[in-house]
Amino acid sequence: MASSTTPGALFVLMEPQRDDAEFQKWRQHAFDDQIPGLRNKYGLSATDEITPSTPYRYLSVYEVDDISKIDEELVKRLQQDAQEALSRSEWQIYERFRYDVRDGLGATPPGTVVISHGQTPKDDPATVDEFHRWYNEQHIGHIREIPGWRTGSRYKFLHRSGDQAEYAAPIAVVHQYDENNGIGGPEFNESVNNPWTKRIRSLMSVPNHRRVWKVDF
Repeated sequence: MASSTTPGALFVLMEPQRDDAEFQKWRQHAFDDQIPGLRNKYGLSATDEITPSTPYRYLSVYEVDDISKIDEELVKRLQQDAQEALSRSEWQIYERFRYDVRDGLGATPPGTVVISHGQTPKDDPATVDEFHRWYNEQHIGHIREIPGWRTGSRYKFLHRSGDQAEYAAPIAVVHQYDENNGIGGPEFNESVNNPWTKRIRSLMSVPNHRRVWKVDF
């Protein structure tokens, strides 16, 4: 029987009141017993440039078995609980609709590289259909060939709250890579510079919102 639940993730972008050992300890355990169906949790630190459009240095990812359990009321309660620890925050809820993983993969170790992409195809059925065909028929195959690739998740936006200082795209794609990887190598370049990928970029209504992170825990 097919599952009646849909997996997803709560992404919490955050800036602390004080970036000290107490904050780092807090974020390792924050909300663990408040999020129903919590399957995995990752604490990430940004390794890309902090700018007005990418202002957050920390991200916590809560992967859950049933995203319908992560509703606006729950997020409001979590925000209230986090007020003393955080100076600003962004809370984004996404439904996961595709997951790919490297064969024989173990647990995600600290130091793992995480690259997130916020993608916004033009809002017409033909463009959205081609975007998904491109990802399914070509792009994920190219990404899997990059040395060190670990996992890839594709998400659909559901809801956001908080400061809304960072863009929340209708489609989010998140790839994990080993610390030693082929990003920037020939396989990576083929994945981003081939004709179909260039065409897909031309069909975006907003440029790709890219962030680069490393796993702390």
